[in-house]
Amino acid sequence: LNPRWKFFLHVDELRWDEVLQDILTLENVDQTLLFRVAAAHALEHYSNSTAKEIAKHSLAGLVELGQLGIVSNLIKLHGVDALGVDCFISKYIKADIEFRQLKETYVIDEPTKDEQICTKFKAIAHTFEQAIQSHDVLKYPSLVDDCQFMLGLSFYYSSQFNKAAIAFQRANEGENKEQSVWMAIVSLDHIESLSPEEQQLKDELSELYIEN
Repeated sequence: LNPRWKFFLHVDELRWDEVLQDILTLENVDQTLLFRVAAAHALEHYSNSTAKEIAKHSLAGLVELGQLGIVSNLIKLHGVDALGVDCFISKYIKADIEFRQLKETYVIDEPTKDEQICTKFKAIAHTFEQAIQSHDVLKYPSLVDDCQFMLGLSFYYSSQFNKAAIAFQRANEGENKEQSVWMAIVSLDHIESLSPEEQQLKDELSELYIEN
């Protein structure tokens, strides 16, 4: 039997141990389809511990693949709390969805001067911070840099420039490295009077950006 059809059979029969093995080992298959099917069915049975683990892994995989539309639809249908309120992936996805929804109405690429919007960005930043502090954060190393970058953006739009610079600096090991370094410099530029330490950091980041 074709491995992909075996996977569908395992999902249909709720054989969660086999499903988990499938999504961890199957190659040369449509990963988006694999994760979407696994997540959708696992979220319907999240009271099962293995199904919950499958849901977390599959949603994380969809996020990495940039399939945030699929993730958003699944979360709207099942609720992010189905994953457990204290886990990294639930906090990260919740904050990411809220950030993107807010940016649909606040399209400017500069810090907001609107107090209500600023408060929303601060709340989103807090959720990103909770994600980074989650007990299972080490399970998702490929997403932590993205989370740090999104945290930096949330701080930036809410005019928390020192915190933004720190978050961007911590995000400069991932795929957003060049943009993270640049945004850290931009954040420091918004601080009227830099401390000696902040000025040194800005100088070092500027050199790093030029080198890259």
